[in-house]
Amino acid sequence: MKSQGINVLIEDHKRILQLVEGIKYFCIQGIKDQAIDIEDVKDIVVFIQEFADHHHHAVEEDILFYYLEKEFGEVGEKLTRHGMIIEHEYARRIVLDLEERIHEYETNKEKKNSLSELVEIIGLLMSYKNHLEHHIHKEDMAIFIFADKHLSEESLKEIDEKIQEYLKEYGEEKEELATGILSFYNKYYKE
Repeated sequence: MKSQGINVLIEDHKRILQLVEGIKYFCIQGIKDQAIDIEDVKDIVVFIQEFADHHHHAVEEDILFYYLEKEFGEVGEKLTRHGMIIEHEYARRIVLDLEERIHEYETNKEKKNSLSELVEIIGLLMSYKNHLEHHIHKEDMAIFIFADKHLSEESLKEIDEKIQEYLKEYGEEKEELATGILSFYNKYYKE
């Protein structure tokens, strides 16, 4: 890609894919053990909310999608608002459901060690994993390529500048979260 800003978003995707791969192995371990570590589920929620949503989806929505809508009008709006943003909202809904399940797990003694609750939590985690894998594929293979090829040089330059400004302010926090994602992945990854 010629846009450094879009390359940053692609690198974010690699980290998010590492997280969702770790989620898969976490779920496999939970099925084998017929139990999960709820503190790890809470960590997953933090990684999703802080890294995937706050540091990645928000940057896409506020910067890249803004320029797609600005330059391509209705087509850009359909691509972003009726495509990618709806998918971001769906991912957020899964996380809200997951938070509700965590609350139920922690407050309802009958549900704490029930197979039913385990299936609910693992189901939501796997839904998130599958959704994000498909979503990232669409962005990497369609949205980002389209933006890089068809946005004006001026818009690409502004996107690059705005993402660099964002990284100056939040880059350290983002890297700490990325380190946490790697630790989580390494904890559960099994070949």
